[in-house]
Amino acid sequence: MTASEMVRSALAEAGKTQRELAEFMGWSPQNLSGRLKNDTLTFDELNKALGFFGYSVTVSYTHLTLPTIA
Repeated sequence: MTASEMVRSALAEAGKTQRELAEFMGWSPQNLSGRLKNDTLTFDELNKALGFFGYSVTVSYTHLTLPTIA
């Protein structure tokens, strides 16, 4: 699922409009629409947008060491 899909899904689930989210983000509705269309949200923007709906984004890293072949 892309960042844009996450935001669109959250909008639909919450019954909110892109205009409401754009205002929360401090953007014009056209700016938000373009970012969603082109899927160009940064991690911080995604986190803020999903925070509008009460969600948070967590990133975890698991280090995996693969065996080497001699």
